[in-house]
Amino acid sequence: MDIIAIMQKFQTVKLLVRCQEMDNVKCRFMPAEEWKNVMFVEATYDDIWLRDTGPTFLKKRIPNDAGSGAGSNGRSGDVVSDSGNLLAMRWTFNAWGNKHDNYANDMTVSGQIAHSAAVDEVQCPQILEGGSFHTNGNGTFLTTEECLLHSNRGTLIVEDSVFCDKDGEKGRRTKEQMTTVFQQYLNAHKIIWLPYGVHGDDDTDGHVDNIACFISPNKVVLTMPTDCNHVQYSKSMAAKSILESSTDVNGQPLEVICLPHPTGPSMIITEEDVAHLDVGAIDRHVGAQMAGSYINFYIGNSFVLLPQFGCIEDEVAKEILQQHMKHTGHTVFGVNTRAILLGGGNIHCITQQEPSGCL
Repeated sequence: MDIIAIMQKFQTVKLLVRCQEMDNVKCRFMPAEEWKNVMFVEATYDDIWLRDTGPTFLKKRIPNDAGSGAGSNGRSGDVVSDSGNLLAMRWTFNAWGNKHDNYANDMTVSGQIAHSAAVDEVQCPQILEGGSFHTNGNGTFLTTEECLLHSNRGTLIVEDSVFCDKDGEKGRRTKEQMTTVFQQYLNAHKIIWLPYGVHGDDDTDGHVDNIACFISPNKVVLTMPTDCNHVQYSKSMAAKSILESSTDVNGQPLEVICLPHPTGPSMIITEEDVAHLDVGAIDRHVGAQMAGSYINFYIGNSFVLLPQFGCIEDEVAKEILQQHMKHTGHTVFGVNTRAILLGGGNIHCITQQEPSGCL
C-alpha cells in the first residue's frame, strides 16, 4: 500500500487483480477519491513478479530505406516510426528455470497486459525475464552471465543460421548468441556483461536489476559492501572493474556510483519470518542472509521508490541516490520492503512501466 500511495501521487497506477479478489482489493482502497489514480485491471496470474512475466514496451519500428529491417517487430535494421506506436515484447517464461510447477497463468500475463493496453504483441522465443537486463535507453544494455547463460534457461531456440553452432545444431546459449537476441528484439547496440548478480539470489540466478542499473545514459549505480570481507564484495568489485573500463554505444565512459550494500540483523532470516511464509513458497532458512540491495528501485515520473530494510545503510543509500538524481528533478522516497524481499524480489521486480499512451 505504501508503494502505491506514493506512486499514485505522480502517475496512474494499474493494479493487476485476480477476479476472485477484486471486491476485497477495492475495499482496501477506500475512500475511492483518495485513490483516484489507481486503476484495477482484472487479470489471471500465478505470481507477483510482473517485471519478469509482463511485457517490455518498445517503440514500433518500420523498415529503413534499405529494406534491411524485419518489419514492425522492434528488431535491429529498423528505424523508429514517427507515429509513436508501441509494441509489447513478450518473453518466453519458464519460471526462472522451472523453479515453480505452476506458472501456466504467468505465461499469459504479457498478453493480458498488451490486450488491456491495446498494443500489438511480439513474441520472443528465447527464455528471458525483464529483470535480467537493464538499458540506458540509448542502445546500451547491462546483463549478467550468471543468469542469461544459466543451464536452466535452456538451449537457444534456433530460428535461422545465426543461432546454430558450427554443426548447424542447437547448442547451449553463449554470450555471442544472446547478444544477437538483444540486437534483434531490443535494437541493442552494445551489451555489457557482468559476471554475477547479488550473492544468494537463487530465485532469479543473479538478475542484473539487483546489482547494477543505469540512472542516466552514462551513470550506473552499483551495490557495493563497505566491508571487503562481505560475501558480495568480490562480485561487486568484478562488476565495478568491468563497468569502469566500459563505454556506452557512443564511446563515452561510464560513471560508476556505489550505493552501500544493506547489512545487519534485518538482512538475516528469522524464525518468525519462516513461520509466516505461505505454503509452497521457496524454502527460506533461518540464519540465511537475504539477497537484497538498494539497486532494485523503481524510477517513475519525477520520483524514485527506493527499498529500505531497517539497516544502518538505508539513509546513506537514499542520500547518495538523491544527490545523483537531483539534476533530473526526481525525488527519492524510501519504503520499507523487507517483506517483499523475503518473498524473493523488491520494488523493481513487482512493477513494469507502461508508456502513458496506453492509458
